[in-house]
Amino acid sequence: MTRSTRGTEDLDLVRRFLGGDRAAEDEFVERMRCVPRILANRNRRAGGALGPDDLRELGQDVLALVLEKLPTFLGEASLETWVWHFCSLSFLNRVRRVRRRGTVGDPAEAEEAVDRSTSGSEDRLDPLDVGVIHEALDRLPAAEAEVIRARHFGEMTLEESAMRIGASTNTVKSRYYRGLERMRAALARRFEGRGG
Repeated sequence: MTRSTRGTEDLDLVRRFLGGDRAAEDEFVERMRCVPRILANRNRRAGGALGPDDLRELGQDVLALVLEKLPTFLGEASLETWVWHFCSLSFLNRVRRVRRRGTVGDPAEAEEAVDRSTSGSEDRLDPLDVGVIHEALDRLPAAEAEVIRARHFGEMTLEESAMRIGASTNTVKSRYYRGLERMRAALARRFEGRGG
């Protein structure tokens, strides 16, 4: 996998942060403000499955997890894209836990809301298939996966992605559509023969 320019810069930031560089600490803290935004977005798309207290607690848990796993960051994508994985999986796990506790109004409604937030189509995927989508993304070249994640999970426009990555909009569009085509082909192979 090739590293994106942003991923390489972020790897340097992480190394400096882990080394105790004060300027890197300030930048890292600022960048981690993406965690509550990502979680709030996931929660909104899931129909408010988590209450404010659960969402705040989850944000703290995700930040602790990110700090614990930070030495494993390889710079294959931007820091925010890497953190998105922790947010997404932690969010789904928390919704399941809250549902078991019985603090979400109607468990069936919460489950449907989570399904809607992870599929985006009328033919909802099996929850296990969401993992298949992430596996397909992980197999893409890092530059293509970064743009797709920014567009669909970070809700960024292609122009915003281009500014964040430091590439032209045309380059980002090419990466985006090339990556989608690779994913379509990979997922079609994976799901063929399952029946309608």
